[in-house]
Parts: sequence; structure tokens; C-alpha cells
Amino acid sequence: MEHDTERYNYRKKTIQAYGFREIVFKLYHLTRTFSSTDYIALLNTYSDHRTMPSSTRVLFENEIREAILRFGDVLYIYDTIDLYLARK
Repeated sequence: MEHDTERYNYRKKTIQAYGFREIVFKLYHLTRTFSSTDYIALLNTYSDHRTMPSSTRVLFENEIREAILRFGDVLYIYDTIDLYLARK
């Protein structure tokens, strides 16, 4: 979805519908690196992860930890952040 032009255009139209003009849109790309421990800690900041039944969450985290460890304990997350600036 990094270059999902339709999605970005939809958001731009929504912003315009609320009376905003001179819309500037930018994409920022970021690569984050996590160890298995750090990634599990990140997951625990998400409400949908925290509300999992404890037994399910523990199994899920163990499987994720093992998968990351198999790849040298390094996980790369490639983020695309979209920014909209506009005048009212």
C-alpha cells in the first residue's frame, strides 16, 4: 500500500470536503530495526495485542520470537508515513 494513490486521493478529497485548501501531501520512508525482544515490546503497545487472551498472546509472542531469532534476531520494518498539510 506504499504507493496507494487511490487511498491518498480519497484522503485529500475528504480533507477538502471539510473546507481545507492548499493541501500539501508528502510521503516519508523509514526503516526500523528490531530484535525479537524489542519487537515483542512494540506489540505490547497495541491495544488489540494487549486485549488478546493471555494464553493466546503468549503463544503468539513465542512464535514471533522464534521466527525473528531464526533470522539472526533482526526484524526490519519498512514504514511509509503520509503527511497532509492544509489551510482552513
